[in-house]
Amino acid sequence: MNFDARVPPRIYIVGEDVSQRTLVDETFLDEQAVDSRRIAWCNVEVNPYVRDNSCTAYLSELTIKFDDNYAEYTYGEDANF
Repeated sequence: MNFDARVPPRIYIVGEDVSQRTLVDETFLDEQAVDSRRIAWCNVEVNPYVRDNSCTAYLSELTIKFDDNYAEYTYGEDANF
């Protein structure tokens, strides 16, 4: 993910009410230990960039819904995520 781009990607987290999304910055990805959490679902939007017979995909928007029940089951109710 290139957050230094002219148009950086937008990252949203969805809570229990999936109609409400919270926009987060890139520090959220490190602080919340996304790699160690189970994701219920995510929506990924990418934009292609074609140049010199090659194509690259750039993240435009990412929406994540964490599976909070998994954290409680695996790590106990006191898990602090």
